[in-house]
Amino acid sequence: MKNTMRFLLCILVFAVFSWNLSANSAKTEWNGTDSSGAQVLDEDCPVIVQHEDLTFDIRSFPGIGTNAGEATVEAAYTFHNPADYAVDARLAFPFGTLPEYPVFEADDMSYFGKVCKVLTDGKETDSELHFTFHPRGSSFSVEEDLPRLKEGYNEDGFWKRDQIVTKYTWHWDSVPDTDGVYKIGNITVSADPQKTRLLDGTNDGGSYENAKAELQFYYRDHVTPVLYVAGEQPEFSDWTFRLSVGEGEPDCEISLQNTEVMTLEDYVLSQERPLQEISDSDWFNIMTAEFREMNDGTVMSPAYEYRAAAEDLLGWCVYSLHFEPGQTLQNSVTVPMYPAVETAYEPPLHTYTYLLTPASTWKSFGSLDIQINTPFEVYQKASALEKTDAGYHIHYDELPQKDFVFRLSESANPVKQMRSGDYLLMLIMIPPLLLLVLVILFVRFLLKKLFSRSRRSDA
Repeated sequence: MKNTMRFLLCILVFAVFSWNLSANSAKTEWNGTDSSGAQVLDEDCPVIVQHEDLTFDIRSFPGIGTNAGEATVEAAYTFHNPADYAVDARLAFPFGTLPEYPVFEADDMSYFGKVCKVLTDGKETDSELHFTFHPRGSSFSVEEDLPRLKEGYNEDGFWKRDQIVTKYTWHWDSVPDTDGVYKIGNITVSADPQKTRLLDGTNDGGSYENAKAELQFYYRDHVTPVLYVAGEQPEFSDWTFRLSVGEGEPDCEISLQNTEVMTLEDYVLSQERPLQEISDSDWFNIMTAEFREMNDGTVMSPAYEYRAAAEDLLGWCVYSLHFEPGQTLQNSVTVPMYPAVETAYEPPLHTYTYLLTPASTWKSFGSLDIQINTPFEVYQKASALEKTDAGYHIHYDELPQKDFVFRLSESANPVKQMRSGDYLLMLIMIPPLLLLVLVILFVRFLLKKLFSRSRRSDA
């Protein structure tokens, strides 16, 4: 009996304290930005990495909604050219996406132009700022992200700069008064999805099949039906009309008002960019990468469902190095770091992630030293991470097989806080759990009694 009670008590305590839902809707976790090292863009580049010093300088944490904090990472490389010929290497350093919390003022979009500092043998090195499409929420991948970085325009497949785009504009000629109920115009667009792709439009959704799209346009004042189509001209059905509420077919009339032909490049460059630093070629590549992501040419569905925002961009610092035969160069890149933040802990917990695995793309990678300069405490410190006067240090004789992740807080032992909603849920959950315990005890009592009777009858 005692063992049973202990078991049931453990179930009750575990169920109550492992309940992670909360009635409090306040956000307690914000994603940060993962950083990664330099990637060589040239195929069969003979340059090797003899050593890397990775230095994190973290002086303050971000204040959610107030400031971005002060934190940088410097990747300092010792590069060597073992070849007996000169090498011009093109390198790209991805400095990540924007974190979920603000890092600049809304009217100061020049932030990205200030993030990279590149030095070669102690002298400042010219670098270029580039952007690629990176679906928000996804992790950095050498296999997926590096091919999106192009020198100039990416014109693979259907999405070429001179691809024809046609803008169709209709006009509501006659619209009856239906006491505030929306009038909806429906039209079917038919085409070979390999040769024709839908882009943007003022339509309010629709249904999509292999070679057909049924689009609906709500009648609103000053909003005319517009549709952008790339490639060959599709076939359009006659318009049909219905009401948003109730039955009946309103007596509406729509006519094609205008068609305008442009190139895909003209269409893309007419779209508003989320950051002023984005070049024409990068913006074309970003948009067409999104088109490829949304539409692979098998279904007549829109290739452009939302505008690429700053959160969908991956920033790159691109620069060139020249190596004479047998030459060794010291090269460093410094960029800001933005941690993931968990305010459910007191004090808050900050997670910094640096992707080491992409460095395996180099011909050879030697030793690695990591230094964390910070006044803060490492949470759940790995045994190999040594405490120093400046912060923490770790040495690797060769490139680790996993990425480097560490968590900082103002305390070495931050405590996850219970919120008011958590206490409320505990109070709600305790009665049914107690009832479950009583039911289990009662069933156990009945089974024990039946077993005792069975033994007496057998005797």
